[in-house]
Amino acid sequence: MERFVERARPIKQLWWPIIKNMGDRYQEAETLGRTLVSWFAAAACMVTMIFGIGKLLLGAPLWGAINLAVSIALLFWIIARINADFVKNKE
Repeated sequence: MERFVERARPIKQLWWPIIKNMGDRYQEAETLGRTLVSWFAAAACMVTMIFGIGKLLLGAPLWGAINLAVSIALLFWIIARINADFVKNKE
């Protein structure tokens, strides 16, 4: 389990029994708050995409376009955030 925790670097709150045995070897990838923001952004991206496609198919093109625009904006923000994390981890 310790090897998994070293590679995956999950949030401390859910893996505390294993992490406390590891001592200083564990480095958290991101905080709980940042994880929740990432989760919310991904969920909102998917929901707005689904609603946008549905609105376009059911004859409400304005609301469909607005939902798809929000979905695309969230997608670009998520991709930029992931890329920034990879650059930070390589350093």
